[in-house]
Amino acid sequence: MLLLIVISSLLLITLDSRGNGLVDSFRSTSRDAIAPIRDGVETAFDPLRNLASGVTDYGDLKDQNVELKRRLAKLEGKLTRNKAVGGKVSELERLLDLPTAEDATGIAARVVATAAGNFERTVEINKGTGSGVFVGQPVVAGNGLVGKVTTVSATTATVTLVDAPALGVGVRLANTGARCVTEAHTGDRDVLLTICDRGPDDKPLHACPEENAIPDTCVTVGELLFTAAVEDGAFPPDIAVGRVHRLTQATGDLEMTIAVRPIVDLDDLTYVKVLRWPEPKATK
Repeated sequence: MLLLIVISSLLLITLDSRGNGLVDSFRSTSRDAIAPIRDGVETAFDPLRNLASGVTDYGDLKDQNVELKRRLAKLEGKLTRNKAVGGKVSELERLLDLPTAEDATGIAARVVATAAGNFERTVEINKGTGSGVFVGQPVVAGNGLVGKVTTVSATTATVTLVDAPALGVGVRLANTGARCVTEAHTGDRDVLLTICDRGPDDKPLHACPEENAIPDTCVTVGELLFTAAVEDGAFPPDIAVGRVHRLTQATGDLEMTIAVRPIVDLDDLTYVKVLRWPEPKATK
């Protein structure tokens, strides 16, 4: 039987190598007959192949996604920074010639841990005193303010986020130039503005009416807020902090409540930058 199979195989190989028409026709017919089955099998296994490819490429895709988010945040940050510089410059900033974020160098760091639950609004980064990170330094992402370093070790540091109740930030409204201080509450992602300057007409800040609004004299939903220019301030001026998210005023209240949504997605942080602020060359 084995000898018969070997002889038959040699015969077929010989006929095939000589271009036998019968063999060519048989092979062509066989391919045509098998083609639908082969296509069906490939279609059936496509999801499995895609799944296997997704599993093996998951790490690369995740890294690419992080990089795209970082680039997008950086571009958004440049856009908001241009709005800040192109807007009103405060009298104090002009008189004191205060340094800006561009005067401070940064230390890139990766977020390695977040606080458990919603009550402690902190993250841990993988840089500490060994890399030049110290308590009090501002922390930013590509598109705005993240928070401030509050504890530090040789290799790690804890950053308290801008929506943490323990952290207040001096800000200015982009249109009116009015200055306020942020005040966060436990469990609430929005922060409120308190201790605000009075409006341009020396009256409490008020919401812009829907029609015939002059943005320089009132507050609008979506209005940007930036860190305020303050001498020896904890943060460089003109860093985007957030946008006005909600305006409410209860009957009988003299001042309205201004709720702000942080401009940085604080629940999705991967890379941040710690600013050496103020730099020795930037101090007065």
